[in-house]
Amino acid sequence: MKRLMPIAPMVVFCLCLAISAQAGPSPEFLATIKDDEPNPLPRYATEQERLIPLRPADLRDYMMMAPPPGLVHCVAEYEPMQGAVVRWGTFNALLTEFIVGFAQPGTGLTAWVIVNSSSQQSSAAATLSAAGANMSQVQFIIAATNSVCIRDYGPRYVFQDNTKAVVDHVYNRPRPYDDVIPNLLAQMWYEPIYDLPLLHGGGNFHLLATGAGFTSTLILDENPALTQTQVADFYREYQNIDPLVVYQRLPAGIDATGHIDMWACPVSDTEFIVAEFPSGDPNYLGYTLTEAAAADLVSRGYTVYRVPGLNSGPGGYNGTHYTYTNSVILNDRVFLPYYGGVHSGRDAQALAVWQAAMPNHTIIPVNCAEIIPFGGAVHCVMMHVPAYTQAAPSVKVLSPDGGEVWGAGHVREITWAANDDLAVTSVDLYYSTDGGATFPFVIATGEAHDGRYTWTVPGTMSENCRVRIVVHDGNANSGQDLSDADFTITRVKRQVYDFGTSAGVDRWAYGSYSDSWIEDLEANRTPPECMTEVTAIDPGAYARLAASDATAPSPDPNRYTNPQPLAGDESTLRAEFTIRENPDNIVGLEALWEGYGAGAAHTELYIWDDVAGNWSDGAGRVGDNRYIDAYRAYADYVLSGQIKSGFDNYINGADLLTLLVYCDSFLSGVPSYHDYVQVVVYSLSIGDFDGDGDVDLADFVTFQLCFGGSGNPPATTCPPGVDADLDGDGDVDLADFLIFQQNFTGSQ
Repeated sequence: MKRLMPIAPMVVFCLCLAISAQAGPSPEFLATIKDDEPNPLPRYATEQERLIPLRPADLRDYMMMAPPPGLVHCVAEYEPMQGAVVRWGTFNALLTEFIVGFAQPGTGLTAWVIVNSSSQQSSAAATLSAAGANMSQVQFIIAATNSVCIRDYGPRYVFQDNTKAVVDHVYNRPRPYDDVIPNLLAQMWYEPIYDLPLLHGGGNFHLLATGAGFTSTLILDENPALTQTQVADFYREYQNIDPLVVYQRLPAGIDATGHIDMWACPVSDTEFIVAEFPSGDPNYLGYTLTEAAAADLVSRGYTVYRVPGLNSGPGGYNGTHYTYTNSVILNDRVFLPYYGGVHSGRDAQALAVWQAAMPNHTIIPVNCAEIIPFGGAVHCVMMHVPAYTQAAPSVKVLSPDGGEVWGAGHVREITWAANDDLAVTSVDLYYSTDGGATFPFVIATGEAHDGRYTWTVPGTMSENCRVRIVVHDGNANSGQDLSDADFTITRVKRQVYDFGTSAGVDRWAYGSYSDSWIEDLEANRTPPECMTEVTAIDPGAYARLAASDATAPSPDPNRYTNPQPLAGDESTLRAEFTIRENPDNIVGLEALWEGYGAGAAHTELYIWDDVAGNWSDGAGRVGDNRYIDAYRAYADYVLSGQIKSGFDNYINGADLLTLLVYCDSFLSGVPSYHDYVQVVVYSLSIGDFDGDGDVDLADFVTFQLCFGGSGNPPATTCPPGVDADLDGDGDVDLADFLIFQQNFTGSQ
């Protein structure tokens, strides 16, 4: 273990002045900067927040979204960065010192500053400009937030097949506006987002570029349903972290957050800086736990540097935790907390250690005396945004990426992610019907890079379709990617189930989260108060979710139903409906919804298993695994999900497919609204010969013209291009008629 002797305080103090002069704003100027929020939220949960039960990450989240496909690299903080995201409004002097320290000509770094209004943006811009920031390197984002601690709720970036993507955990604070920020940034920057199904705070995680990850036992405390192996599995699947090293967290009396970034920081693939608490009491947990972690790191082959650690309370408990590892590495710069006054000696010692550990970096001390009682320093108020450093752009096709069944004539979205060291200037899209051997069909060229293209699917029927996307930059460089596997273009029927109000009443339902939602589902499969017939509305439009006084169930299982609050849970809305469709023909489900308000809303989609007698997911699993789809949606943001496979595993001879749409709020005592919900069912249009979306009398007339009987080819009167051989045995006979009859729906 490498332990550094303290440097003489006067020598270090002079060095500190020389280095801090590079940061720009004077202490006198910083003292004039005012905060917009007089009572900021701390990094740790307040006493009031501790009374709000956090929804633990559970199977709703585990079924939420698959991990990022392809080769994944989670970016270490000492790797090349494009800049940092911060949230303005609290500790503005600290943020000014930090931003000015890197928003300078020649650094190539950008500061993205989240503000709550245009007026706050004007104020922040004036402050930063006066402090010496290069404002061409400062960009503002207007969004509602709860706290300054963006390290804990902000986006964790990975490179997925060399393109950036966001991995978002379930935030371990009841602060819903904070929790939506990763979604907002992913949408704004056209990046895919993947939900890591762990209750977590981002500061309780460090990693190396080699793939090793480090966290504290807080991650196990917050996810009690999971073993340490299961937690490690999620990190490996979503962020390609292996191994995951878990150290004992510091007790709350020493560090209120439990986060590893308060006492450890990796500075390279082979080096760590770890806090060293006073050892006057050999049993003091701050000392024994950090010593054990440092010794373990050394045993793993790392060089360990030690900086002072201190809790200012009597005996080292229940005071303020002063940290020198809650620092920020941003390319060739390090932003190091200092506290002044009685802490000057420790400030000097920490500065010397960081200089020795990172001799090729500029160390910029940042005054964290005001923020540290709130449970964090400079690391907790920023989130890194990694840089794409290659000259040629990269692109990743997200959809269609293989296995989809898209209906000819239907409107679908092609989506992608792309990066360039400067900017992607244009996008070309093509498709293939021979498995990617050739791409003779042009979808569009010269499109802007916004991550999506609305495509009316052509009538080029094939089971071997792929999409190729080519991106270009301003230096005549290009990159391309194509669907990983084949998708199908065929005749597919699209049926929309909108849940609206019978009288067009524009009301929202709201309430509080209930822990009894599983029991409610199992005990009330078809409660009368949850069903009501409503007037069918425009199937292309969204409908409002609203409460209703109706008590009678719909007499027609194929009519629309209105979601109602579940008995005993005002926030829970459910709608149950039956699809009059051969389940074997269903190739996809799509649910679209919006949750809006101060609380976090979510919607889930279930299937009723007629044989097993419970709600099931699409892979035949029952019991606790009853989800087909579960996505979270927060303030003003719409998320959608499509289910593409697994239906054959649970049908068990059922004639009808019964679905349940379930909505509720996660937060107790916080209003949460469900704006609208829509379910779309995609099914093979078997027998839809005229392509009008239904199988009706006109299609029967066509079928008659093709009928030839057993052993005979289709009749010569069969219209050109019509394939009435529905069972594929070479003739059109009674067996084909029975299939046609099974799919007959009448005019829709």
